[in-house]
Amino acid sequence: MPAKDTGLNMKKLIAPVLALCIVLGFLAVQPKIASGYDDALLQEIRSLREEIAELRYELRATQDAPGIVQNVAQDAQDASSIIGDLNSMISASMMFFADNMDDVMSGQFPLNTNIVSYLTTYLTNPRRFSDDIYIFGIMDNGWWVGFNLRNAGKGEGVRESLRSRAREAGLYSASDPDADDYTDQDIVWKMARQAW
Repeated sequence: MPAKDTGLNMKKLIAPVLALCIVLGFLAVQPKIASGYDDALLQEIRSLREEIAELRYELRATQDAPGIVQNVAQDAQDASSIIGDLNSMISASMMFFADNMDDVMSGQFPLNTNIVSYLTTYLTNPRRFSDDIYIFGIMDNGWWVGFNLRNAGKGEGVRESLRSRAREAGLYSASDPDADDYTDQDIVWKMARQAW
């Protein structure tokens, strides 16, 4: 589809370029005849140059659009993947809790520390969940999972996509149930379970 649009824009660009060439050629070949039409010819040349400039801008925008659309789609896909990973970690944390209930309740696991490695047994692709990007913590105020966007090299487009879905996906700006929805922090958080 973009190639077709680009072709149409190229065709639109050809007519004013040809007209400008004809006018300039006429001036070169017939300077005496053209001298009586100086103001009209200069106005026509200005008009054609403006039309060409607008069409060139439009052509550039059409050529750039597929890349922009592709980037936006990739950012949205990355955001969906992050939300999916956080949900997988929440499910894994529930299985972890079921298997280790007594130890968790007696405080055997460190508080406020990233213990994502404890979840690897319950995740389908555990090598993907590195502890420099993924976070699982049993905090004073509940269990939290997080994703470090900076360490993962995710840019503003992914943050914008996460921000637009923060309310519906339950994304927080901090590991605190009273925190605001996610906006653009380096870590996006999701509550796995409330403190008991």
